[in-house]
Amino acid sequence: MAFFNRAKKKTAKNRLPESLSQGNLEVGIVGFFSQDHRFCDGEWARVEAAIAQRDSARIGELFIAYDNSMRRHFEMEERVLFPAFEAATGMTMGPTRMMRLEHTRMRSV
Repeated sequence: MAFFNRAKKKTAKNRLPESLSQGNLEVGIVGFFSQDHRFCDGEWARVEAAIAQRDSARIGELFIAYDNSMRRHFEMEERVLFPAFEAATGMTMGPTRMMRLEHTRMRSV
C-alpha cells in the first residue's frame, strides 16, 4: 500500500465523470451522486480487469485513479449529501452515521 500512497501523491487527479464535470446541474443531488457512484464502480471494474489480465504495468495506475475517485466521492457525501439528509430528516445517528463509519474503514484499507 505504501507504493500506492507514494504514487498517488505524484499522479493524483480528482477526476469527475464527464457528465458531471461539465456542470450538468439537471441531474440533481441524487442523480449526481448516483452517476458518481457508477463512475467509481467503473474505475474499480478497470482495476479488476487489469488484475485478471495480470497487467502489472496498469494495476497501480488504475488503482490510484479508483482510490482518488472514491476518496473524492466519500468527501462529497460527507460534506454535501449527509448534512442535507440529516437536516431534512433530523436523523444523525442513522444511515449517515453507518456510512461515515464505512468510509472510515474503507479509507484505512
